[in-house]
Amino acid sequence: MNSGDRTAYEAAAIDGLQRLAALFGDSAALDATPIEPSELQPPFRELLQHDEHMTLKLRAHHGQPLKLKVLAEQQCGNTYARRIVLTLGPGGRPVEFDLVRIDLDLLPPAVTTAIQKRDTPLGDILVKHDIMRRVEPRWYYRFGSGSSVRKLLQVDDQAWVCGRAGRIYCDEQPAIEVLEVVTA
Repeated sequence: MNSGDRTAYEAAAIDGLQRLAALFGDSAALDATPIEPSELQPPFRELLQHDEHMTLKLRAHHGQPLKLKVLAEQQCGNTYARRIVLTLGPGGRPVEFDLVRIDLDLLPPAVTTAIQKRDTPLGDILVKHDIMRRVEPRWYYRFGSGSSVRKLLQVDDQAWVCGRAGRIYCDEQPAIEVLEVVTA
């Protein structure tokens, strides 16, 4: 990537992150630096550089079921947003932090109801309801030592924490915007 393309990528990545973070007032506390996919180190390359649901990737990587913990949520009309952590089983170690905005008009009522029950990860819901979906990662990030995300994921200052932001298309409609941040 040449320097002009790199600058455009970084500007778009920061803008995308700030848009999602603004949902819950997290912009300043995220402390994230855009990186290119080629800069992802193992196991982050495996965990983030794909077009599958993170829930499925994390379950396969850790070999354990994931439990959803909703930290905050809001709904304005038919737009639903939430801030969550996925843990390894009930009360287990946090392995993912998400900010997600969902256009409920683009999902069947049964899926909307399942999402709003707050007990099942989004990827599992979409798979269970056989929603035709396409995951489109757009930007990748590394989260600095001052990031609020690191505290939520309970990692020390030396550990890498990386994430991606993108869209999930349901029946080819851009139904979901998401930031997914994982630990190793």
